[in-house]
Amino acid sequence: MKKTNRRYLDLRNGWVVFSPVFGLSNTLMLAYITFVSDLFPLWLFIVVSLPIVIITLIVIGDLFRKKQLDTDLDLSFQRATLHGHTLYLMMKMQHDIATKLNLNVSEKFKTQMQYMKDIGENKFKK
Repeated sequence: MKKTNRRYLDLRNGWVVFSPVFGLSNTLMLAYITFVSDLFPLWLFIVVSLPIVIITLIVIGDLFRKKQLDTDLDLSFQRATLHGHTLYLMMKMQHDIATKLNLNVSEKFKTQMQYMKDIGENKFKK
């Protein structure tokens, strides 16, 4: 059974690598047959459209990485309650030491400490 699971994992990983190429080639062929097969030869259509498609996919991937990935990481951080609670306890000790030494504690630090406390208490759950 373990060997079967390993082969299934290999199949999935192989498909992850192959599927973008497969999807891109199918999309280009369908676009060529549907729209421009009477106007241009296939090789010219691919030479012109492939760089456009690749650049478009790179721009979309870059936008995703810059916008959505940060949101996903923030959400996963907010669900790490043990990590948030640990950071809160460390910040609380620093706050208490600073208070005893009559040092100023910034509002930003207090806000961040409250945020860690909220994460530790799992206030961000759905």
